[in-house]
Amino acid sequence: AGELGLSLRLADVPTRGALEHDHVVAFSESLGRFVIEVAPEAATELERLLDGFPAACVGEVREDDTFSVHGVSAAPLITADVASLRAAWRGHLQG
Repeated sequence: AGELGLSLRLADVPTRGALEHDHVVAFSESLGRFVIEVAPEAATELERLLDGFPAACVGEVREDDTFSVHGVSAAPLITADVASLRAAWRGHLQG
């Protein structure tokens, strides 16, 4: 809705064991995995509240409309604009 992009780093996602495969980190499911968006000025307080839990900052909202994902080796995996991703997601439901 905000037309803002995202920069995401899979290497920073907390996992059990070694990070070896991008698809495992990106698509594995966990009942306890959440994405929380917080204003930068509130990040320190959130980190304090989550101390002791497997939590990490894995990305930032971008001011432009670029959605980017970097893999566990920091190599770029996805770079696309939000409008193109929305069109692919909604497909024939546009309107």
